Amino acid sequence: MHSWLALLLQIGLIAGPILAFLGFRSLTGSLPARLLGALLLAVASGWLAAWCAENWGWQPRGKAGRMIETSPLALFWIFGIGLLIVFLIMSFGKKTGPPPQSGGWRVTHTGRDQMLYEERANGRWRSLVIDGEMLLGPAHHVIYFRSESEWTRYPDWAQGRRDEIIARIKSRFQPPDYEYHGA
Repeated sequence: MHSWLALLLQIGLIAGPILAFLGFRSLTGSLPARLLGALLLAVASGWLAAWCAENWGWQPRGKAGRMIETSPLALFWIFGIGLLIVFLIMSFGKKTGPPPQSGGWRVTHTGRDQMLYEERANGRWRSLVIDGEMLLGPAHHVIYFRSESEWTRYPDWAQGRRDEIIARIKSRFQPPDYEYHGA
């Protein structure tokens, strides 16, 4: 087997299962299902690595593309256990993004000065960027809410809901740490 083909196969044997697990993890929120999926995918990946070594004569490549002589059984364990460890870390790892607040909405900081209001609708997050500014003093941020006439520049789903959205943001970002303008 050519060295470039062997290297390509090795990358596929590592990246393919990781991408598959990322897709699987996004579809299920259940930890037991994720753990079972991780175990099955790790075993299948180890078996595939051993099968490629046995039937195609593939051997993994090390630094500088040198072939590493390894038995198919050792490859099964190396790939299976190695990927299982990666999958477990991905299963128990901290989820990115803030947790939703009550009612399927959340408010967070984005960048240095802005706030991000998000709410879940039809299985997707939709968002508004609210301008703000860092301050020195008792209040460390000021939030600039758009006037009613400027509010029309926001998406259609936010129209007619200015007071509701502002109230939600104020409930999360409260004085004395925050000041508001235009509310």
